[in-house]
Amino acid sequence: MQKGYPLADYALCCYGAAGAQHACLLAERLGMRRILLHPLAGVLSAYGIGLADFRVLKQAAVERLWQETDADELHRRFAELEQAARRELAEQGLDRLPISSRWSLALRYQGSDTALTLAYADPAALPERFASAYRRQFGFCYQRPVVIASLQVESVACDAQPPDMAPAPQVAVAASRNAGRVCSAAAAGSMRRYTAGNNWASAKLCPVRPSCWSRLRQSWSNPAGRPVCKATAICC
Repeated sequence: MQKGYPLADYALCCYGAAGAQHACLLAERLGMRRILLHPLAGVLSAYGIGLADFRVLKQAAVERLWQETDADELHRRFAELEQAARRELAEQGLDRLPISSRWSLALRYQGSDTALTLAYADPAALPERFASAYRRQFGFCYQRPVVIASLQVESVACDAQPPDMAPAPQVAVAASRNAGRVCSAAAAGSMRRYTAGNNWASAKLCPVRPSCWSRLRQSWSNPAGRPVCKATAICC
């Protein structure tokens, strides 16, 4: 809303044990015409934890000038942190899963307490990358030596493809007085919903075309291509 986006062009995502009790009333006040109801809306936090990757983050303070630090020494310390992270994952019985690690380091200007974290790649170009990131973040750069504040290694163990635990999708469309248009499909029934002004209103229910559902699922895939759980879409 602060950026001026028209909320009517977006869908209201409803979740939580009591979310569905307030979704229609909130959507009406915001002028939104579509509500997405996940079949596991009441347990999305627990479901997300169940699908989440296992992560271990290891850090080590350095506090040395960049030009006084040897690249071989940095590589050795990164390797030690990664070994510690992998051991911790193995202690949890996760060594059977694919494990990937990411090396990064926190850099700051000497005399400054603001550090930026950059991926450790191409060490010779790191000072220039840090200056560009600092200028992009703060609009200026210091003419000072660069200090390595700390090293960070994040190791992640994850299943290649988690099981789809969601029930079969049941997609419906509800046409309300906010819609300004009617559903193109034939009405399959109706529902009563609570609206503003302490009133109850009847909303028509219509099936959504399979092609629309396919596009909806594609839009909910994460960057890694892992599909998000099937959901129920209610367009008001």
